[in-house]
Amino acid sequence: MATLGGVTLAMTADGDVSWIRKHIAIPAEDDPRWILQTYEPPLVAGERVFVAQPGMRAVECLESK
Repeated sequence: MATLGGVTLAMTADGDVSWIRKHIAIPAEDDPRWILQTYEPPLVAGERVFVAQPGMRAVECLESK
């Protein structure tokens, strides 16, 4: 899995894209504090993976396989 540029995507071992999920972005003028956010590595808890990105108002919860 990878999270970047407003999307989260999953790939096979061969590098083929399995799926892509686009995140809802908040315009910078609506929340200028987004610049203070940092990229963090995914948080893995059991079979769940939690991901977030600067400028996004959601934490994605994914199932790892």
